Amino acid sequence: MNTTEKAIIFDNNCPMCQLYTQGFVQAGMLKPENRIAFTCLPAQYASQIDLDRSRHEIALLDVQGGETLYGLDSLLYMIGTRLPTLARIARFAPFYFFFKVLYALVSYNRRVIIQAKPKAFDCAPDFHAGYRLAFIVLAYVWSSFVLGIPLLYLLGIIAGHYALPFLGKHQRTELLGQLAVSLVVACLLACLHPVAGWLAGALSYALRLRFWINTPSVKTDAV
Repeated sequence: MNTTEKAIIFDNNCPMCQLYTQGFVQAGMLKPENRIAFTCLPAQYASQIDLDRSRHEIALLDVQGGETLYGLDSLLYMIGTRLPTLARIARFAPFYFFFKVLYALVSYNRRVIIQAKPKAFDCAPDFHAGYRLAFIVLAYVWSSFVLGIPLLYLLGIIAGHYALPFLGKHQRTELLGQLAVSLVVACLLACLHPVAGWLAGALSYALRLRFWINTPSVKTDAV
């Protein structure tokens, strides 16, 4: 596979997207000039991509005007330049379905996993209730095993958030997402020491809550 004439259009307001696309450049899979930020998209490329779809699935376009790939297909194309066997295995139907769902789970939650303030011209993903709730449930179930938090207690937290009268339904789910990420942080640090896990989780949630409150798009969202 040849990536010389391929260009990735990435979310430059997403630290994860910046990191792994820069990894493609450092690995020699992609030319530095073909790593293009969504907010700096040249006019000649705008017609080659579906702008709405590229907010949810990273676009890999052919600078010669060929087919544009999206999401998991983009990543597998890039991986196939160095690890073709791994890419072929990942395309096996059961694996492909699993990685497709995993990709969507991360993509739709990427701005919750790593917070970022919205820009005027941004490619933040739409809110997807299914993937947000799936992320929250997975994080809460994992933390119930690692941190020993009773699952019924976590279910009570979820119910309590949805009972808050001063927040919109969307805002309540956003807040639960922030808590879910903090629980994941706590679980990871708990592998080193339980106390470190709890402290890291509490600090993470405090910082995330502060950021969340001070984000204009959150304060004005009454969905």
